[in-house]
Amino acid sequence: DHHVMLGAVMGIFSIFFAAVNLLCAAELGGDLGVSVLDATFYSSLPAAIFLLLPVFTMAHPSWPGSGSMTDWQIFRKAMSLRPESIALIATSGALSVLYSFLQFWLVTNLSSAYTAFAGNFNKALCICISIAIGLVELPVGPWRTTMILSIAGNSLAFAGYSYCFKQAAHPPLAQGKDGGAAAPRGIASQPG
Repeated sequence: DHHVMLGAVMGIFSIFFAAVNLLCAAELGGDLGVSVLDATFYSSLPAAIFLLLPVFTMAHPSWPGSGSMTDWQIFRKAMSLRPESIALIATSGALSVLYSFLQFWLVTNLSSAYTAFAGNFNKALCICISIAIGLVELPVGPWRTTMILSIAGNSLAFAGYSYCFKQAAHPPLAQGKDGGAAAPRGIASQPG
């Protein structure tokens, strides 16, 4: 199906550009010394500009009983049916800015890799919740197994990386000759 292929290609682009975004955030917050708040807003305008073309030109399935529509057509339809839904759109935008702020803060205070794993774990959890409450269904055939293994692999990779990250930050103390904890390597124990 055309839309499945489009979704797969967009998913691959999403992964690539999310990585570029994290690298840019790390560079801005690291060597360039840009604050997290400034980095959030500096990246918002280019993102909005890049999304303008698809918003007006890319038609995709919208809802049952309706043909393919662009995001702009969906927005106009929603405004004609329920003008007060603009409040939800504004709230979504504000939450998006807060999410970007949190993401940039994590990149500058932890690492790009940790933030990427956390973001992927978040997506895997959202997929599981969506399946559990019936918003989406698992695909049929071999894709069902692929999807389940992908979600499980993502969660296990994040858990493993988090464990390794904590171990690197707090290495266990070696045992001394008398059974007590020895001083960490490179630190001479004080006679006492």
